[in-house]
Amino acid sequence: MLYKKVVCAITLLCFCIACHVFTCGIVLWYPKSGTDCAIALTIAVNLIKSQHHRGQDGIGLTTCIYKHNRLSTITAHAKQKHGIDEIHKALHKYLLHQSEAPIAFIGHIRYSTYAGSDICYCQPTTHVDAVHNNTMTIAGNFNITNINAVQKWLMEHGVITATTVPSDTEIITALFNYFVHQEPADNIDIVRVVQSTTALLDGGYVFVGALSNGTVFVCRDPAGIRPCFYYENKTYYAIASERHAIVCSCGCTFDDIQELKPGHVLVLSQSAAATCVLFCQTRAHHHCIFERIYLSSAEDPDIFTERKTLGRLLAQRVLAALDYDTTDTIFTYVPHSAHASFIGMIEEAERITENNVHVEHTLITKQKKRRTFITATDKRQKVVSGAYTINPDVIIGPQTTIVVLDDSIVRGTTMRTLLGQLIAQCPKRIVVVSTTPPIIYPDGYGIDMSQIGQLVAFQALATLIQKTESQELLDAIAITACQNPATRSTAQYIWLFYQQIGQVRLEQQIAELLRPNAHDWSGDITVIYQTIDGLHAAMPTHRGDWYFTGAYPTPGGFSMFNRSYLQWYTCAGDARAY
Repeated sequence: MLYKKVVCAITLLCFCIACHVFTCGIVLWYPKSGTDCAIALTIAVNLIKSQHHRGQDGIGLTTCIYKHNRLSTITAHAKQKHGIDEIHKALHKYLLHQSEAPIAFIGHIRYSTYAGSDICYCQPTTHVDAVHNNTMTIAGNFNITNINAVQKWLMEHGVITATTVPSDTEIITALFNYFVHQEPADNIDIVRVVQSTTALLDGGYVFVGALSNGTVFVCRDPAGIRPCFYYENKTYYAIASERHAIVCSCGCTFDDIQELKPGHVLVLSQSAAATCVLFCQTRAHHHCIFERIYLSSAEDPDIFTERKTLGRLLAQRVLAALDYDTTDTIFTYVPHSAHASFIGMIEEAERITENNVHVEHTLITKQKKRRTFITATDKRQKVVSGAYTINPDVIIGPQTTIVVLDDSIVRGTTMRTLLGQLIAQCPKRIVVVSTTPPIIYPDGYGIDMSQIGQLVAFQALATLIQKTESQELLDAIAITACQNPATRSTAQYIWLFYQQIGQVRLEQQIAELLRPNAHDWSGDITVIYQTIDGLHAAMPTHRGDWYFTGAYPTPGGFSMFNRSYLQWYTCAGDARAY
């Protein structure tokens, strides 16, 4: 057979089970007019390749062909990023035998956390309903805080049964499919479908899909939590989660690219002009700041500038901690995503001191190109312990101070391991610097940190609450969360106490928690975090800062916070809190 030698899995018109999604990436290529299939496929593949950093556990690409008044699809999946070349070959062979040109290529890049990493968990997914003669392909970068309520709604409407345990992607696909069936088969109003579907959802999302009538669409959540950009020229549309992917793949400039506005759906059809329609009431925009700090590529000049500014704003506090004496001080950073911030910190430090500082870019070497803070909990420690090594060629003496910049300190797993390795070199002092403020609040919108008890900054805050004999505050939050699971006040209680004790005191407590216990070393560890004001100064147009402030953009965020807090308070385990 044609595909026997292909290492990726090929699925033809089947519904492939997919898992809960985190920080993934989406791709859509759509022709306006006749375009060479090979060129079109290459563009779609390059859009995926340019976003490989968004997903280390799976990729997928679907070819959508509309013929005989129906949608026909073939999907290729692969577990690892290098599998995209095999996907390219497989789909190219398939297209050589087709008389019709594709109406779209839909792609997806995936991270796994709670579910497995098998091919069967990859997107896009294609659902075929023989009864209604309906085929629908969908992919998404999404995280829904009320997914259990949506599942219950589908059960009440007879769409799924109580005997099944559907994944989040299955639930979303079933929901879209349900509302597609409410439309006339020959005149599906995709805007109405998106309105009805998303009205039941709370969370962050970008969905891209193709319907049986040949309509292709992409929609974005009304708070703009998850990112989406598109480029349009005379012959096609290119859509992706990041601007730089479109620039790399389409030969355009960053200024040519538009952002899909929050709460809008872009509808593409062979029989009508493209439309971009507001499908729900507008909200204050809360673009995920972690996209800018960590997830998106710094090849985007705006993101590079923002990260560099974050580092620049930290330089004064770092120098103050060193008494403005950088003698015998080594500056370094980890991971690679902190490089732009590191440049900003060093440039500002040298401007202030009017001296060059000692920089060691390779003091800490990352052996695996894997994002450790988004790795599944049961694998995180193993991944971290083998991911980093200290360069033996860098001389660290007993009078050496090491300043290490990290883009974020989430659970402290990575930093605690690195501190142990640095302490083994017997320096005088270690200064840990974070480009983000302390992460006190859990996330339910797409970043893998929903368990509040695992956040080292919250651990430090809870310790300080207990030290100040304010245990009744922790009790009161638990009681309030039980009485009103959707209340906002619990998150506000945490914020008020944090404001009361101040960031410096919290940093001191975090330094104590990060200090490895297995080392007989009397040196000092100092922790310096970015301030909230500094964060906003570096990213003035992005206000999705709920990880640091508790200002969740949807009601589901507060419900998730309360569940997460109660899990920690009652020692109920580490299950996801939504």
